[in-house]
Amino acid sequence: MNYEDELHAKLEAVHVNDSSSENGSKMDSSKVDELIVQELHDEFDFSQYDLHESDLLRAIKIESIISQYPDIFKHLYALKLFYSIAKATSLNVNSLYKLIKISKDDFLHIIKEMRYHELIDTNEHNEVELTKKGKIFAKSIGVDIYI
Repeated sequence: MNYEDELHAKLEAVHVNDSSSENGSKMDSSKVDELIVQELHDEFDFSQYDLHESDLLRAIKIESIISQYPDIFKHLYALKLFYSIAKATSLNVNSLYKLIKISKDDFLHIIKEMRYHELIDTNEHNEVELTKKGKIFAKSIGVDIYI
């Protein structure tokens, strides 16, 4: 199983079951958020990955793509924040804040900038998710797994 298949399987395992599922039960949304945050936290353990020259070229390409939003991606961890939102599909803002571990002001500023540029939106449940424009941008940087 390659990396993307393994990650997709892990994320699928925490996907909320609807009431029409076999057991008819639903998971508490905060528990789902905890599981997704843990999966993302484990994924961000970069010591498990070896680097190759192609990774450097990909990083340079991504750098050129994200340069179209300098107000957002000049901030440390902005790309990590965007990636987390893209991978989780929808995640409570508080759970996302716990994952990213930056100052509250910096976190809120990045969220505000992403909303201003219409990459993300928040809903009535205080969840953050990608907009259509955000999904297109995520795909341009190579993120195309949505659960």
